[in-house]
Amino acid sequence: MAAKDENGHGWAYNWRETNQNALDSSQGAFFVVFTYAFMDIVVIGAGMAGLHTAWACARRGANVTVIESARGPLQAASYGSGGYIGPDGVRPLVRPLSFAERTWLRCSAAKPTMPLRYSVAERSKHPQFVKRYVDNCTPERARYCQDALTALVQYNARMLDKLVLELDVEDFRTQRVLHLFGPNESLTKTRREQLQHGNVKWLDHRQCRALEPGFTEHAPISGGYHHPLDQTINATYVARQIAGVCQQNGVQFLYGTAVKELIVNDGVVRAVTSEAGLHAADVVVLCHAGGVTETLTTAGIKLQVPMTPLTSCSVSADMGEAPLRVRNGLQDESNSVFISVLDDRLRAVGSPFIGSLSNKELESEYRRIYTVATTLLGNAAQWNQAKYWSHTVWAMPDSLPLVGAVPGARGLYVSAAHGMTGAACTCAAANIIADQIEGKVPAIDLCGAFACDRFAK
Repeated sequence: MAAKDENGHGWAYNWRETNQNALDSSQGAFFVVFTYAFMDIVVIGAGMAGLHTAWACARRGANVTVIESARGPLQAASYGSGGYIGPDGVRPLVRPLSFAERTWLRCSAAKPTMPLRYSVAERSKHPQFVKRYVDNCTPERARYCQDALTALVQYNARMLDKLVLELDVEDFRTQRVLHLFGPNESLTKTRREQLQHGNVKWLDHRQCRALEPGFTEHAPISGGYHHPLDQTINATYVARQIAGVCQQNGVQFLYGTAVKELIVNDGVVRAVTSEAGLHAADVVVLCHAGGVTETLTTAGIKLQVPMTPLTSCSVSADMGEAPLRVRNGLQDESNSVFISVLDDRLRAVGSPFIGSLSNKELESEYRRIYTVATTLLGNAAQWNQAKYWSHTVWAMPDSLPLVGAVPGARGLYVSAAHGMTGAACTCAAANIIADQIEGKVPAIDLCGAFACDRFAK
Protein backbone atom coordinates (compact mmCIF):
# COMPACT_ATOMS: atom_id res chain seq x y z
CA MET A 1 0.00 0.00 0.00
CA ALA A 2 1.43 3.37 -0.99
CA ALA A 3 1.98 6.01 1.66
CA LYS A 4 -0.06 9.20 1.46
CA ASP A 5 0.44 12.80 2.43
CA GLU A 6 -2.04 14.94 4.36
CA ASN A 7 -4.00 15.70 1.19
CA GLY A 8 -4.40 12.05 0.33
CA HIS A 9 -1.81 12.03 -2.44
CA GLY A 10 0.41 8.98 -2.70
CA TRP A 11 4.07 8.54 -3.46
CA ALA A 12 5.76 5.53 -4.96
CA TYR A 13 7.61 3.15 -2.66
CA ASN A 14 9.65 1.54 -5.40
CA TRP A 15 12.32 2.82 -7.69
CA ARG A 16 10.91 3.39 -11.20
CA GLU A 17 12.47 0.88 -13.53
CA THR A 18 11.66 3.17 -16.47
CA ASN A 19 14.15 5.74 -15.20
CA GLN A 20 16.92 3.17 -15.10
CA ASN A 21 15.96 1.83 -18.52
CA ALA A 22 16.33 5.34 -19.89
CA LEU A 23 19.76 5.73 -18.32
CA ASP A 24 20.92 2.37 -19.65
CA SER A 25 19.71 2.95 -23.20
CA SER A 26 21.92 4.78 -25.66
CA GLN A 27 19.29 7.44 -26.20
CA GLY A 28 18.94 8.00 -22.46
CA ALA A 29 22.73 8.13 -22.02
CA PHE A 30 23.04 10.71 -24.81
CA PHE A 31 20.32 12.84 -23.24
CA VAL A 32 22.03 12.76 -19.85
CA VAL A 33 25.40 13.78 -21.28
CA PHE A 34 23.80 16.51 -23.37
CA THR A 35 21.90 17.90 -20.38
CA TYR A 36 24.82 17.90 -17.96
CA ALA A 37 27.84 18.32 -20.24
CA PHE A 38 28.07 22.11 -19.96
CA MET A 39 26.68 22.44 -16.47
CA ASP A 40 28.76 23.71 -13.55
CA ILE A 41 27.53 22.36 -10.22
CA VAL A 42 28.86 23.43 -6.83
CA VAL A 43 28.20 21.14 -3.87
CA ILE A 44 28.77 22.67 -0.45
CA GLY A 45 29.72 20.05 2.14
CA ALA A 46 31.71 16.79 1.84
CA GLY A 47 29.82 14.55 4.23
CA MET A 48 27.77 11.58 3.06
CA ALA A 49 25.09 13.83 1.56
CA GLY A 50 27.61 15.95 -0.34
CA LEU A 51 29.66 13.05 -1.68
CA HIS A 52 26.62 11.10 -2.88
CA THR A 53 25.31 14.27 -4.55
CA ALA A 54 28.65 15.02 -6.19
CA TRP A 55 28.83 11.52 -7.71
CA ALA A 56 25.16 11.48 -8.79
CA CYS A 57 25.80 14.68 -10.79
CA ALA A 58 29.32 13.85 -12.01
CA ARG A 59 28.29 10.44 -13.40
CA ARG A 60 25.76 12.27 -15.56
CA GLY A 61 28.45 14.49 -17.07
CA ALA A 62 28.42 17.68 -14.99
CA ASN A 63 31.47 19.68 -13.97
CA VAL A 64 31.31 19.35 -10.17
CA THR A 65 33.17 21.30 -7.48
CA VAL A 66 32.85 20.33 -3.81
CA ILE A 67 33.64 23.01 -1.22
CA GLU A 68 34.32 21.81 2.34
CA SER A 69 35.48 23.91 5.29
CA ALA A 70 37.17 20.93 7.00
CA ARG A 71 40.52 19.59 5.87
CA GLY A 72 39.03 16.44 4.37
CA PRO A 73 35.79 14.60 3.70
CA LEU A 74 33.54 13.12 6.37
CA GLN A 75 34.92 15.20 9.24
CA ALA A 76 31.63 16.17 10.91
CA ALA A 77 28.50 14.08 11.51
CA SER A 78 29.55 11.54 8.86
CA TYR A 79 32.82 10.71 10.62
CA GLY A 80 33.00 7.11 11.81
CA SER A 81 29.39 6.31 10.98
CA GLY A 82 27.96 2.83 10.87
CA GLY A 83 24.65 2.94 9.08
CA TYR A 84 21.30 1.22 9.33
CA ILE A 85 20.11 0.99 5.71
CA GLY A 86 16.67 -0.54 6.27
CA PRO A 87 14.29 -0.50 4.60
CA ASP A 88 11.83 -1.79 7.20
CA GLY A 89 13.35 -0.92 10.55
CA VAL A 90 14.51 2.70 10.12
CA ARG A 91 12.28 4.93 12.21
CA PRO A 92 11.97 8.71 12.61
CA LEU A 93 12.61 10.28 15.99
CA VAL A 94 8.95 11.24 16.29
CA ARG A 95 6.76 8.54 17.84
CA PRO A 96 2.97 8.09 18.08
CA LEU A 97 2.18 9.27 21.62
CA SER A 98 -1.04 9.88 23.51
CA PHE A 99 -2.08 13.37 24.60
CA ALA A 100 -0.90 12.65 28.14
CA GLU A 101 2.48 11.40 26.89
CA ARG A 102 2.93 14.47 24.67
CA THR A 103 2.05 16.75 27.59
CA TRP A 104 4.71 15.05 29.71
CA LEU A 105 7.22 15.20 26.85
CA ARG A 106 6.85 18.99 26.59
CA CYS A 107 8.15 19.27 30.15
CA SER A 108 10.74 16.49 30.44
CA ALA A 109 12.58 14.01 28.25
CA ALA A 110 15.41 12.65 30.32
CA LYS A 111 14.79 8.90 30.09
CA PRO A 112 17.36 6.94 28.03
CA THR A 113 14.55 5.03 26.33
CA MET A 114 13.13 8.20 24.74
CA PRO A 115 13.94 8.48 21.02
CA LEU A 116 15.01 12.11 21.54
CA ARG A 117 16.16 13.55 24.87
CA TYR A 118 16.80 17.00 26.24
CA SER A 119 17.58 18.71 29.52
CA VAL A 120 15.55 21.57 30.96
CA ALA A 121 18.37 23.97 30.08
CA GLU A 122 18.50 22.85 26.46
CA ARG A 123 14.71 22.98 26.18
CA SER A 124 14.84 26.69 27.01
CA LYS A 125 17.39 27.19 24.21
CA HIS A 126 15.30 25.38 21.59
CA PRO A 127 11.65 25.95 22.62
CA GLN A 128 10.21 26.10 19.11
CA PHE A 129 11.96 22.92 18.03
CA VAL A 130 10.66 21.07 21.11
CA LYS A 131 7.12 22.33 20.50
CA ARG A 132 7.15 21.32 16.84
CA TYR A 133 8.74 17.99 17.65
CA VAL A 134 6.03 17.16 20.19
CA ASP A 135 3.34 18.34 17.76
CA ASN A 136 4.61 15.72 15.30
CA CYS A 137 4.26 12.96 17.91
CA THR A 138 0.50 12.64 17.39
CA PRO A 139 -0.46 9.20 16.04
CA GLU A 140 -1.50 10.71 12.68
CA ARG A 141 1.59 12.87 12.14
CA ALA A 142 3.98 10.20 13.40
CA ARG A 143 2.46 7.70 10.98
CA TYR A 144 2.79 10.20 8.14
CA CYS A 145 6.47 10.80 8.96
CA GLN A 146 7.13 7.06 9.23
CA ASP A 147 5.52 6.38 5.83
CA ALA A 148 7.44 9.22 4.17
CA LEU A 149 10.76 8.07 5.64
CA THR A 150 10.04 4.46 4.68
CA ALA A 151 9.46 5.49 1.07
CA LEU A 152 12.80 7.31 0.98
CA VAL A 153 14.68 4.49 2.71
CA GLN A 154 13.28 1.84 0.37
CA TYR A 155 14.40 3.87 -2.63
CA ASN A 156 17.78 4.44 -0.98
CA ALA A 157 18.29 0.69 -0.53
CA ARG A 158 17.71 0.13 -4.26
CA MET A 159 20.02 2.96 -5.32
CA LEU A 160 22.73 1.95 -2.84
CA ASP A 161 22.66 -1.62 -4.14
CA LYS A 162 23.06 -0.26 -7.67
CA LEU A 163 25.95 2.01 -6.63
CA VAL A 164 27.79 -0.80 -4.80
CA LEU A 165 27.60 -3.02 -7.89
CA GLU A 166 28.47 -0.22 -10.31
CA LEU A 167 31.56 0.93 -8.41
CA ASP A 168 32.53 -2.44 -6.92
CA VAL A 169 32.36 -0.88 -3.45
CA GLU A 170 33.07 -2.79 -0.25
CA ASP A 171 30.51 -1.82 2.37
CA PHE A 172 30.93 -4.49 5.09
CA ARG A 173 27.26 -5.38 5.31
CA THR A 174 25.87 -7.32 8.21
CA GLN A 175 23.44 -10.17 7.64
CA ARG A 176 20.53 -8.61 9.51
CA VAL A 177 19.53 -6.31 12.37
CA LEU A 178 18.23 -7.94 15.53
CA HIS A 179 15.85 -5.92 17.72
CA LEU A 180 16.34 -7.13 21.28
CA PHE A 181 14.27 -6.88 24.45
CA GLY A 182 15.36 -7.28 28.05
CA PRO A 183 13.97 -9.83 30.52
CA ASN A 184 11.60 -7.32 32.15
CA GLU A 185 10.14 -6.15 28.84
CA SER A 186 6.58 -7.05 27.96
CA LEU A 187 6.48 -8.16 24.34
CA THR A 188 2.71 -8.43 24.00
CA LYS A 189 2.03 -4.87 22.85
CA THR A 190 5.23 -4.65 20.84
CA ARG A 191 4.49 -7.88 18.99
CA ARG A 192 0.99 -6.77 18.17
CA GLU A 193 2.18 -3.40 16.83
CA GLN A 194 5.06 -4.82 14.82
CA LEU A 195 3.04 -7.62 13.27
CA GLN A 196 0.82 -4.98 11.70
CA HIS A 197 3.78 -3.96 9.52
CA GLY A 198 4.42 -7.52 8.30
CA ASN A 199 7.77 -9.11 7.37
CA VAL A 200 8.53 -9.70 11.05
CA LYS A 201 9.99 -12.92 12.37
CA TRP A 202 9.71 -13.26 16.13
CA LEU A 203 12.47 -15.02 18.02
CA ASP A 204 12.83 -16.29 21.56
CA HIS A 205 16.10 -15.77 23.43
CA ARG A 206 17.50 -19.10 22.20
CA GLN A 207 16.86 -18.20 18.57
CA CYS A 208 18.45 -14.78 19.10
CA ARG A 209 21.57 -16.42 20.51
CA ALA A 210 21.69 -18.89 17.61
CA LEU A 211 21.74 -15.99 15.13
CA GLU A 212 24.35 -13.99 17.05
CA PRO A 213 27.21 -16.02 18.57
CA GLY A 214 28.85 -12.89 19.98
CA PHE A 215 26.38 -12.56 22.88
CA THR A 216 27.76 -13.10 26.36
CA GLU A 217 26.49 -16.08 28.32
CA HIS A 218 24.43 -13.90 30.65
CA ALA A 219 23.24 -11.31 28.12
CA PRO A 220 19.82 -10.11 29.37
CA ILE A 221 17.69 -11.07 26.36
CA SER A 222 14.13 -12.30 26.57
CA GLY A 223 13.48 -12.24 22.83
CA GLY A 224 13.38 -10.08 19.75
CA TYR A 225 12.67 -9.84 16.06
CA HIS A 226 14.22 -8.88 12.78
CA HIS A 227 13.06 -7.61 9.41
CA PRO A 228 14.53 -9.87 6.69
CA LEU A 229 15.83 -6.99 4.53
CA ASP A 230 17.38 -4.82 7.24
CA GLN A 231 21.17 -4.56 7.26
CA THR A 232 23.95 -2.22 8.36
CA ILE A 233 26.96 -0.95 6.44
CA ASN A 234 30.19 0.90 7.20
CA ALA A 235 28.77 4.16 5.87
CA THR A 236 31.94 6.22 6.26
CA TYR A 237 34.04 3.67 4.39
CA VAL A 238 31.54 3.64 1.53
CA ALA A 239 31.57 7.44 1.31
CA ARG A 240 35.38 7.55 1.29
CA GLN A 241 35.38 5.21 -1.71
CA ILE A 242 32.86 7.48 -3.44
CA ALA A 243 35.16 10.45 -2.78
CA GLY A 244 37.98 8.56 -4.52
CA VAL A 245 35.79 7.74 -7.51
CA CYS A 246 34.72 11.37 -7.73
CA GLN A 247 38.33 12.54 -7.85
CA GLN A 248 39.16 9.98 -10.54
CA ASN A 249 36.30 11.34 -12.61
CA GLY A 250 37.27 15.00 -12.45
CA VAL A 251 35.37 16.28 -9.43
CA GLN A 252 37.33 19.14 -7.87
CA PHE A 253 37.54 19.17 -4.07
CA LEU A 254 38.36 22.38 -2.21
CA TYR A 255 39.09 21.31 1.36
CA GLY A 256 39.82 23.75 4.17
CA THR A 257 37.79 26.33 2.28
CA ALA A 258 34.93 28.32 3.81
CA VAL A 259 32.01 29.57 1.74
CA LYS A 260 31.53 33.34 1.95
CA GLU A 261 28.50 34.14 -0.19
CA LEU A 262 25.84 32.58 -2.36
CA ILE A 263 25.07 34.83 -5.32
CA VAL A 264 21.51 34.79 -6.64
CA ASN A 265 20.39 37.38 -9.20
CA ASP A 266 16.83 37.76 -10.52
CA GLY A 267 15.82 34.55 -8.77
CA VAL A 268 18.55 32.48 -10.44
CA VAL A 269 21.71 31.01 -8.88
CA ARG A 270 24.81 32.56 -10.46
CA ALA A 271 27.85 31.72 -8.34
CA VAL A 272 29.41 30.97 -4.97
CA THR A 273 32.28 32.91 -3.46
CA SER A 274 34.66 31.17 -1.09
CA GLU A 275 38.10 31.70 0.37
CA ALA A 276 39.42 30.27 -2.90
CA GLY A 277 37.63 32.87 -5.04
CA LEU A 278 34.56 33.02 -7.28
CA HIS A 279 32.92 29.81 -8.53
CA ALA A 280 30.42 30.31 -11.35
CA ALA A 281 27.56 27.84 -11.01
CA ASP A 282 24.45 26.80 -12.88
CA VAL A 283 23.41 24.77 -9.84
CA VAL A 284 24.34 24.90 -6.15
CA VAL A 285 23.48 22.08 -3.75
CA LEU A 286 23.68 22.81 -0.02
CA CYS A 287 24.77 19.71 1.90
CA HIS A 288 26.43 21.34 4.90
CA ALA A 289 23.52 20.97 7.35
CA GLY A 290 24.21 23.51 10.09
CA GLY A 291 25.49 26.05 7.55
CA VAL A 292 22.44 25.99 5.28
CA THR A 293 20.55 28.85 6.93
CA GLU A 294 23.63 31.06 7.07
CA THR A 295 24.42 30.43 3.40
CA LEU A 296 20.85 31.20 2.35
CA THR A 297 21.01 34.44 4.32
CA THR A 298 24.05 35.63 2.35
CA ALA A 299 21.82 35.60 -0.75
CA GLY A 300 18.98 37.36 1.01
CA ILE A 301 16.87 34.20 1.10
CA LYS A 302 14.77 34.03 4.25
CA LEU A 303 13.51 30.50 4.55
CA GLN A 304 12.09 29.07 7.76
CA VAL A 305 14.33 26.03 8.22
CA PRO A 306 14.04 25.10 11.92
CA MET A 307 17.00 22.73 12.01
CA THR A 308 18.45 22.07 15.44
CA PRO A 309 21.73 20.41 16.46
CA LEU A 310 21.47 17.05 18.17
CA THR A 311 24.30 15.48 20.16
CA SER A 312 24.96 11.79 19.67
CA CYS A 313 27.42 9.75 21.74
CA SER A 314 29.17 6.56 20.67
CA VAL A 315 31.60 4.01 22.07
CA SER A 316 33.70 1.89 19.70
CA ALA A 317 36.16 -0.96 20.20
CA ASP A 318 38.29 -3.22 18.02
CA MET A 319 37.18 -6.82 17.68
CA GLY A 320 40.81 -7.84 17.26
CA GLU A 321 41.34 -11.56 17.79
CA ALA A 322 37.95 -12.15 19.43
CA PRO A 323 37.04 -15.84 18.98
CA LEU A 324 33.42 -15.05 18.04
CA ARG A 325 32.89 -12.19 15.60
CA VAL A 326 29.61 -10.27 15.66
CA ARG A 327 27.51 -10.98 12.59
CA ASN A 328 24.52 -8.68 13.05
CA GLY A 329 23.51 -5.14 13.73
CA LEU A 330 21.87 -5.02 17.18
CA GLN A 331 19.17 -2.65 18.38
CA ASP A 332 18.68 -2.90 22.14
CA GLU A 333 15.10 -1.65 22.34
CA SER A 334 15.02 -1.69 26.14
CA ASN A 335 18.02 0.65 26.45
CA SER A 336 17.89 2.51 23.09
CA VAL A 337 21.43 1.54 22.09
CA PHE A 338 22.31 0.56 18.53
CA ILE A 339 25.44 -1.54 17.83
CA SER A 340 26.84 -1.87 14.32
CA VAL A 341 29.86 -3.59 12.76
CA LEU A 342 32.47 -1.34 11.12
CA ASP A 343 34.81 -3.80 9.44
CA ASP A 344 36.92 -4.93 12.43
CA ARG A 345 35.29 -2.63 15.00
CA LEU A 346 32.04 -2.49 16.93
CA ARG A 347 30.30 0.85 17.40
CA ALA A 348 27.56 1.43 19.98
CA VAL A 349 25.50 4.62 19.85
CA GLY A 350 22.66 5.92 22.02
CA SER A 351 19.62 8.00 21.16
CA PRO A 352 20.44 11.68 20.58
CA PHE A 353 19.99 14.77 22.75
CA ILE A 354 18.72 18.17 21.69
CA GLY A 355 21.53 20.71 21.89
CA SER A 356 24.79 20.13 23.72
CA LEU A 357 25.82 18.14 26.81
CA SER A 358 27.93 19.07 29.80
CA ASN A 359 31.03 17.02 30.58
CA LYS A 360 29.15 15.29 33.40
CA GLU A 361 26.26 14.40 31.06
CA LEU A 362 28.70 13.11 28.44
CA GLU A 363 30.46 10.88 30.95
CA SER A 364 27.14 9.50 32.17
CA GLU A 365 25.99 8.68 28.64
CA TYR A 366 29.32 7.09 27.71
CA ARG A 367 29.12 4.93 30.85
CA ARG A 368 25.55 3.88 30.02
CA ILE A 369 26.38 2.90 26.42
CA TYR A 370 29.55 1.08 27.53
CA THR A 371 27.59 -0.92 30.10
CA VAL A 372 24.94 -1.97 27.57
CA ALA A 373 27.56 -2.95 24.96
CA THR A 374 29.73 -4.96 27.33
CA THR A 375 26.74 -6.69 28.90
CA LEU A 376 25.61 -7.91 25.48
CA LEU A 377 28.98 -8.41 23.77
CA GLY A 378 31.60 -8.41 26.50
CA ASN A 379 33.90 -10.93 24.81
CA ALA A 380 33.41 -9.76 21.23
CA ALA A 381 35.68 -6.69 21.35
CA GLN A 382 38.50 -5.08 23.31
CA TRP A 383 36.20 -2.85 25.36
CA ASN A 384 38.96 -2.03 27.86
CA GLN A 385 40.54 -0.02 25.03
CA ALA A 386 37.29 1.57 23.85
CA LYS A 387 37.21 4.97 22.17
CA TYR A 388 34.58 7.58 23.05
CA TRP A 389 33.17 10.18 20.70
CA SER A 390 30.36 12.71 20.63
CA HIS A 391 29.27 14.52 17.50
CA THR A 392 26.59 16.86 16.21
CA VAL A 393 23.93 15.92 13.72
CA TRP A 394 21.22 18.25 12.44
CA ALA A 395 17.53 17.41 12.30
CA MET A 396 14.13 18.92 11.57
CA PRO A 397 11.29 18.75 14.13
CA ASP A 398 9.52 16.04 12.13
CA SER A 399 12.89 14.19 11.80
CA LEU A 400 12.51 14.10 8.01
CA PRO A 401 15.39 15.47 5.90
CA LEU A 402 15.39 18.48 3.60
CA VAL A 403 15.58 17.23 0.01
CA GLY A 404 14.88 19.22 -3.13
CA ALA A 405 14.69 22.70 -4.63
CA VAL A 406 14.72 25.94 -2.64
CA PRO A 407 11.65 28.00 -3.59
CA GLY A 408 12.34 31.29 -5.32
CA ALA A 409 15.90 30.48 -6.41
CA ARG A 410 16.22 28.52 -9.63
CA GLY A 411 19.22 26.20 -9.57
CA LEU A 412 19.41 26.00 -5.75
CA TYR A 413 18.87 22.68 -3.96
CA VAL A 414 19.31 21.22 -0.48
CA SER A 415 20.14 17.77 0.88
CA ALA A 416 20.53 18.21 4.62
CA ALA A 417 19.12 17.54 8.10
CA HIS A 418 19.36 13.78 7.68
CA GLY A 419 19.87 13.45 11.43
CA MET A 420 20.55 9.85 12.47
CA THR A 421 19.53 8.38 9.10
CA GLY A 422 22.32 9.59 6.78
CA ALA A 423 23.30 6.12 5.58
CA ALA A 424 19.64 5.26 5.03
CA CYS A 425 18.71 8.35 3.00
CA THR A 426 21.58 10.30 1.41
CA CYS A 427 22.08 8.11 -1.68
CA ALA A 428 18.37 8.41 -2.49
CA ALA A 429 18.36 12.15 -1.81
CA ALA A 430 21.30 12.63 -4.19
CA ASN A 431 19.54 10.84 -7.03
CA ILE A 432 16.28 12.71 -6.42
CA ILE A 433 18.13 16.02 -6.69
CA ALA A 434 20.04 14.87 -9.79
CA ASP A 435 16.72 13.96 -11.42
CA GLN A 436 15.25 17.35 -10.53
CA ILE A 437 18.28 19.16 -11.98
CA GLU A 438 17.82 17.20 -15.19
CA GLY A 439 14.13 18.10 -15.31
CA LYS A 440 12.92 14.56 -14.64
CA VAL A 441 10.16 13.55 -12.28
CA PRO A 442 12.00 11.95 -9.33
CA ALA A 443 11.63 8.24 -8.75
CA ILE A 444 9.56 8.98 -5.65
CA ASP A 445 7.08 11.86 -5.50
CA LEU A 446 8.05 14.01 -2.53
CA CYS A 447 4.53 15.42 -2.02
CA GLY A 448 5.94 18.09 0.30
CA ALA A 449 7.18 15.59 2.88
CA PHE A 450 10.81 16.68 2.45
CA ALA A 451 10.18 20.16 1.01
CA CYS A 452 12.47 22.94 2.22
CA ASP A 453 9.56 25.29 2.96
CA ARG A 454 7.23 22.82 4.66
CA PHE A 455 7.42 24.66 8.00
CA ALA A 456 6.70 28.00 6.38
CA LYS A 457 3.21 26.94 5.29
